[in-house]
Amino acid sequence: MCMNGVLIMIKRIAAFIAAHLIFFVLALLLVVAATLVFLFVTQPASNTGVTFKSDNAFYKRHEGKLEHMGRNFMADGEDGSVPVKREPGAAADITNIQNGTIVYILNSCLYDGVYWGYTFEYTGAWINLDQLLVLYDYAAFEREHSDDLYNYSGDYAGLVESGRVYAWQWPGTDWPPIVIDGFETGDFNASYAYIDSEGREWGFWPNLRNSINVWICLSDPLNRNMPSFMPAPYPGDWEPYTTYNEIGVSEAMWARAMPIIVVIFVAGLAVITIILAKKYRKPKAKNPNVRGSKSRG
Repeated sequence: MCMNGVLIMIKRIAAFIAAHLIFFVLALLLVVAATLVFLFVTQPASNTGVTFKSDNAFYKRHEGKLEHMGRNFMADGEDGSVPVKREPGAAADITNIQNGTIVYILNSCLYDGVYWGYTFEYTGAWINLDQLLVLYDYAAFEREHSDDLYNYSGDYAGLVESGRVYAWQWPGTDWPPIVIDGFETGDFNASYAYIDSEGREWGFWPNLRNSINVWICLSDPLNRNMPSFMPAPYPGDWEPYTTYNEIGVSEAMWARAMPIIVVIFVAGLAVITIILAKKYRKPKAKNPNVRGSKSRG
């Protein structure tokens, strides 16, 4: 009798441990699922170098592998136009842009061996960079004259006296200048400088008021008729100047399916938890005062 009592006690303890072990494992799995959801909805830091939010699904899924570009391109498709896609590699086209059309490419990525550019036009879209020509700009000038650039250590004397300056896309450009009024002491932060063939000193600002990536002639900041000694050449083929983290087709498919997988996983765990909770729920004790028992004699 005593031995039977011990065995019953052991069985009860084992059942209790087994029931709670299952719930512990389920709780752990739910934590893992919640972590997956958190990692998915919390986008990784991007490489763009600028603060920009996009509603484009592909952009949001792969923001951490995008590279900042911020350059103007010209459409140059083989058939007279260039298709615009909602995401890289998509079969359907949003629209087509005619050759010669200028489009601003904000970011770029390497998807399945092909470079794609993102534009916020067309409510956020992607274009194959092989079908675009890049316009000459500050970035092209910087690469061509990288050995001639240096840190500016002057006193910004010309800028202090002017209060107004004319900014240019690059020294000697044939594009019209940008007028910047009210130049202040806090704006004296040129990233680097350059001296042209006539001895004029120029300073580069990546961000100046509402203008980005501009040059100012430090020697003659008020001259809006600066000679065009370095006009823009015809747009040319774009080449990557940095190493991209390639986005594979399978990776993109998994990223697209991840929300559905996580939802199914969490729902399944919730159903299993409910079933097991009912199975191992402690039965209610019978009330000894309930009427209905047969009375004796």
